[in-house]
Amino acid sequence: MFFFFFCKLQKNWILTNFDNKNLLNPIGAKKMTRRNQKRFSPRSHNNNNEKQLVKMLDIKRLTHFRYDVKKILNSTEVDQKIWDPILASIVTKASRLSIKKANEYIKELEKEELLDKETTKALLWLLDKYKRWR
Repeated sequence: MFFFFFCKLQKNWILTNFDNKNLLNPIGAKKMTRRNQKRFSPRSHNNNNEKQLVKMLDIKRLTHFRYDVKKILNSTEVDQKIWDPILASIVTKASRLSIKKANEYIKELEKEELLDKETTKALLWLLDKYKRWR
């Protein structure tokens, strides 16, 4: 039969069990290491310290995303020289900042009349399709 005691020899020993026959011989006495401290300490949920997840472009599927965007852009009547920097800006904003910032950038391009409504809608749908929470 086992009894559980707190070992008060040091403050950083955890709950241990002692044999009933020989109380001086601890069975399974473990010193509180960093790993055990994390395991046995009460969890504190500080939302300020935790990293908030943001929708970003999935980098693993970046080539597929570029291919789909170029397919959409070839169907429009915009010059290729204008599309290369726009595509690069969309990819960098979506992969480094967030999908939300990339959506705002695409809507600004629509307001400047560089994009039509159909192209804007297709690009926003593509960004939503290739998103990932990071």
